Amino acid sequence: MEVSLFDGKVSQDELYWLLVIGNWLSVTGSQLRRSSKSVKSNIVEGYGRKNYQKDYIRFMTYSISSNDETIDHLETLWETNSLKNEKLYNDLHEKL
Repeated sequence: MEVSLFDGKVSQDELYWLLVIGNWLSVTGSQLRRSSKSVKSNIVEGYGRKNYQKDYIRFMTYSISSNDETIDHLETLWETNSLKNEKLYNDLHEKL
C-alpha cells in the first residue's frame, strides 16, 4: 500500500514510522524538554520561598526529581537508538 504525502510516495512501513515512531520520538523529546525546564523552574520557585524552609526543601526535591527524569528520558532516547550522536549524548549526560 502506498499513500501520497506531499506529492511523494510513502510505503506502509514509512507511514507507520511517521505516525507511530515519529510521534513517540516527538513525545519523548517533548517530555525531555519539559522535565529539563522544570529543573530550573523549581530551583527558582524554591529560592523565592527560601524564608519558608519546608517549601524551599520541597522545591529543591522537585528539582532533583525533574533532573532524574530528564536523565531517564535522555537514556531512553539513547537506548532505543533514537539519539545516535554519541558525542551529543555523552556531553548532555555529563552535564546532567
